[in-house]
Amino acid sequence: MNSKEVKGVEEISKISTSIAGPENKLGEKIDTLFDGYKENTEAINRLEAKFDQLAEKVDKQEVEIRVTMGANSITVFL
Repeated sequence: MNSKEVKGVEEISKISTSIAGPENKLGEKIDTLFDGYKENTEAINRLEAKFDQLAEKVDKQEVEIRVTMGANSITVFL
């Protein structure tokens, strides 16, 4: 190899290194964003489960109130 070829190879190596640096940083940022996305999804799923439990309790209480109100209205007419 002559000196021009060596310089060309060195330049290509520098360019490859300069490109690889930002790519690695970008990959780390993407991983961090994905981790945050997963955590948000898990939190949303937990909140949905709690909401479903509360909605179920409200439904049961509505039935109990109707039964109680119905029982009270029956005793009033007797």
